[in-house]
Amino acid sequence: FPQTSSIQNNSKLTSSHQSTNQDNLSSGLVKIWKDKILRKLLFLQIIFALTTTVISSISAMYFRTRFGIDAASNGLMLSYCAFIMAIAKGFLVSKITANTNLNNRQIAPPTKVWLSRSAILILIGYLLLTFTSSFLVLLFVLPIATIGEAIFMTCLTSELTTNCNTSEVGATLGSANSLASAARLIAPLISYSLLDIYGPSSPILLATILSTIILFLSFNYTKTTANLTNDLEL
Repeated sequence: FPQTSSIQNNSKLTSSHQSTNQDNLSSGLVKIWKDKILRKLLFLQIIFALTTTVISSISAMYFRTRFGIDAASNGLMLSYCAFIMAIAKGFLVSKITANTNLNNRQIAPPTKVWLSRSAILILIGYLLLTFTSSFLVLLFVLPIATIGEAIFMTCLTSELTTNCNTSEVGATLGSANSLASAARLIAPLISYSLLDIYGPSSPILLATILSTIILFLSFNYTKTTANLTNDLEL
């Protein structure tokens, strides 16, 4: 039965390719994690994914219990956040990350500086969200965190690709996405556990604490890379 034999051989080849890809991913992650700069960025990726998913996973329930928003209004609120995110990525981020002009001279702060600045926006947004009780105020508070997240996400990806070899860009971004996916997997479990035990405001408070850690890590990364740059120049 040559057809059956061919199918079995193809399945064996497919399984061997899958196992090889998994081995390459794990070995690539270990190699990337050993790099001091990339390790800081990957850890930032994990905390950032955890923070944003803790918020997004309970946003509908939080808005309903805190502000009395029904399902239709909650959908409009999410669309509003998505619109702000699209505007931020389409107009703000492109200008922020345009660090050079035609003469290759730097005309704007590098993305590592905006990494810290956007972390400040995220923290301010979450702090205001924690203490906001008015729906009208909420409409002005949400864009602060949303714009900060859009800038931070873009700058973090830019820094990941800048600090690795050209041949390792795919492995680096793949490892970062894998770690972010793992964080998004456990974030809803954490947020809903806090929701059941401590009430609807507890996940927001956790996100605020995590955004404080993001800010600290961002400043630490900026300082570390600045010191390395000064050492190279000397």
